[in-house]
Parts: sequence; C-alpha cells; structure tokens
Amino acid sequence: MSFSFETMSLSPAIRKLASTSAIYGIGGILSRFAYMLLLPFFTSTLTPNDYGALSLISLVTTACQGLLNLGTSNSISILFFSTSEHRNRSQVIWTAALLLIVNCILLLALFWWASSYLSLKVLGSADYERLIQLALVSLACSVIVDPFLAYMRMNNMAVLYVSMTLLSFGVTIGVSSWLVLVREVGVIGVVIAQCCGQSFLLIISLFFVGRKLLLTFDLQLIRPLVSIGFPSVVGSFATLLLTYSDRWLLERFLGLDQLGIYSVGVSFGMIVALLTGAFDTAWSPFFTSYINKREEAGQLFPRIFTYYVFGFGTLIVLIFAIAKPLVSLLVDLSFEGAWIVVGLIALSQVMYGAFSILSTGLYFSRSLGQISYVKWIVVTINFGLNIVLIPLMGIFGAAAAMFIGYLILTIMTYMRSQREFRISYDWRRVSNFLFPFFVVVVLIWTSCFVFTSWMSTYLNLLVAFLFVLFVWFKVLTQYEYKYIVNYLKNLLRKV
Repeated sequence: MSFSFETMSLSPAIRKLASTSAIYGIGGILSRFAYMLLLPFFTSTLTPNDYGALSLISLVTTACQGLLNLGTSNSISILFFSTSEHRNRSQVIWTAALLLIVNCILLLALFWWASSYLSLKVLGSADYERLIQLALVSLACSVIVDPFLAYMRMNNMAVLYVSMTLLSFGVTIGVSSWLVLVREVGVIGVVIAQCCGQSFLLIISLFFVGRKLLLTFDLQLIRPLVSIGFPSVVGSFATLLLTYSDRWLLERFLGLDQLGIYSVGVSFGMIVALLTGAFDTAWSPFFTSYINKREEAGQLFPRIFTYYVFGFGTLIVLIFAIAKPLVSLLVDLSFEGAWIVVGLIALSQVMYGAFSILSTGLYFSRSLGQISYVKWIVVTINFGLNIVLIPLMGIFGAAAAMFIGYLILTIMTYMRSQREFRISYDWRRVSNFLFPFFVVVVLIWTSCFVFTSWMSTYLNLLVAFLFVLFVWFKVLTQYEYKYIVNYLKNLLRKV
C-alpha cells in the first residue's frame, strides 16, 4: 500500500519529528566539527597505537553499559507514556535514577577491582588499568544522567538538551586539548576529559531538569523498569559484539597500528551517526507516544521511513564522494588509508537507523527479547564474516562485515516486527531509489582506485550532483517537490 504526500493531516507530525531531529543534529554537527578541527593536532600527538588502545577501552565500557543501565533506556519511555499525570511521570524518572545510582555504585566497585584483569585480557597489558577505571567512572555518570536526558527528549525540550550536551562537550574538548596538546600527558588526557565532561553534564542536568520534577519515588516501579528493559541488555551485548568484535579481531590479525587507522576511519564514518543518532533521539519518544494510537501510526510511520531512506541515502552518496580527500586533508599521513572504510561505516549507521524504524512493532508489543534473539543470530554471522574477510581484505573487510551484519539485522527485525504490528511500507518507491543508489555508490568507490586522487574527487562530486538531481526530479513527486521548495522559501524569509 502506498501513502502519498498529499495526506496533509499527518504532515504536522512529520514536521515536528524533522524539526526536533534537526535540532539534535545541529548539536551533534557542531560538536563533531569542533572535534574535526582538532583532529590534525591530536593525530600528530597521539599515535595509531594510542587510538587503538582508546578503541579497545571503549569496547570495555560498552560491554559494561548494559549491566549498569539495566535496559532502563528502553523501559523509561514506555512507562512514562503509560500515564499522563505529572506526579507519576516524575516517579518514573526519579525511581529510575535511584535504581541506576545504587546499581552503578555496586557494579563500579566490582569493575574497579577487576580493572587490572580487564586491562591485561583486552589490551594485553596491565598498564591501562587507570585508563579503564576512569572510563568506567565516566560511563557511570552517563548512565545516571540518562533518565533526566530522557525526560527532556520525551517533553520535546530539544533546545535545552542540545545546549547542555554542547556545554558538556565543550568541557571535554577544553580539558582534552589542555591535557594532550599543552600538558602532553598522552592518551590518559583524553579519558580524563571524557570523565570531566560527563560529570559536568550530570551536575547541570540535576540543576536544570531535576527541579522541574516532583521529588517522589515509587519502588514498585523498579520491577517493570527492569523487567521491560532488561531483555534489551542481552541484545546490547550482541550489539557490542556486532559493533566492536571487528576491532578485537583487527588487533589480533593486524595489530594495534591497523586498528588505530581503522578507528580513525570509523570516526569519520560516524559523522553520519550524529545525524542518525539525532533522528533516533527524536524518534524514540516520538514513536512511543503512538502506542495507544496504532491506526494513526500505521499511516504515519511508512511515510517517515520512505523519507528517511531518501534523505540519508542521498547523504551517503555525498560521503562516499568526499571520503578520500576529506581524510587526506584532516589527518596525518600515517592515517591516510582510513578513507577506505568511511563510506561503509556511514552506510552501516544508516542501516541501524532503518532498523530502529522497522522494529516498531516489537516495542509496541513489548517483545524486546525478540530483538535480542535476532541480534545474537546476526552477531554469529558477523563474527564469521570478520574472521574470513579481515585476513583477506584488511580493514575494509571489517567494514564490509559490519555493513552486511546491519543489513541482515534490519531485514530479520522487520520480518519479526510485522508479525506483531503489521505496517504497509511503500517498498515500490524505496526500491526505485535504492537501485540507482547502489549503482552510484559502486561507481564512486571504484573511481577512487582507477583515477588520481583529485581527478576521482571531481568525478565523484559530479556523479553525486547528478544523483541529487535524479532524486530531486525523478524520485520525489511533484507535490513533494513543491512542498519542499515552498518550505525552503518560507525558511529563507524568516532568516
């Protein structure tokens, strides 16, 4: 079944989601832009070995995150929108915060004690014990602050949310620049800065958000907070392996230097994750608010998915076109080979955003365990692909395995979600976009090897421009085209 853009009764909801996503995206872009400006200085000071160590430490903290947050990042929104009373909603936030504080204190003590063992097993040396300890403190702060950030997202307080996270990022960048570039303390300066940034975010969240809530608890909420959310923790370990197993295998097969180069390529590809993350930040409370409005959701969500594919697909083409010159311009020569993975990493992040949209039915039915089940199947496949592709293709093999894994995850989750809540997506329009998309991506990526660097850049930008024209005049309907033009005109008048 196809839904036309002319169904204007639903367009305010789409505009609301788009504007909220844009606000979150602006915050992410500003922070990433500041990071990119400093990247040449950091890569000239820190070695590929340092970046490899940071990558593996992030593996440790990501592995611990699910145990610390108990899956409440998913259950908070479900319980929050199950009531409309301010008192009850305050109880959800404060009870979740209390639960996480107690859980973090207990588990942090355990992980702190085991940090030497973790350092030895993950990084092959006990010298990184202090780095792991500081990273875990930073993780605990980020877990405890999450209920307050969730409150801002669920109440459409996007401007305050972005302002606070930008301030926190500013603290992180400032401290890391001072410690790494001025004091020259090395890689530990990066971890200390992250810890300072998350601690600052927790403090200002308590001040600006905590006072908006009634200080009230309901210990009976602890059980649903954990029972609804904890199945996703099992899935979070699968996500961890899906995202980070390539890095562990890269270190084993190719060494820390190649892992460091791959990590820099991932950091460029994750620029897209700022935008998909911004969308997901807005999407989670948005779609959860439709739990009791399923008929309307069945009409609205397919259109959102179609526009998501069009918008982010076009962006991916542009990223493939500029990946090589951008990496060459911004990083030290020893990291230049990182460009080869940027496009696929970015495309993988877009696939994960599509997974978030297509898994709606499983959230509506509270069947989060099914998502975990699918993730573990995909992890098994992905691990095998990494073992085969990394020795054959190096860091590109790791990126290819990641993309294939996310693709399988999206397809399998969609099939299971449809069993719980059937939604008729406009697959005809989506497929009409995706076929030329993949052709253009292959052409662009191939030209980077066939032609010289700047020649391939010019050709790729030309192909990307032609693709944008194709989308503008052939993929979008006339009504959509006129709507966007009028919207941009009105926006320019306001500016």
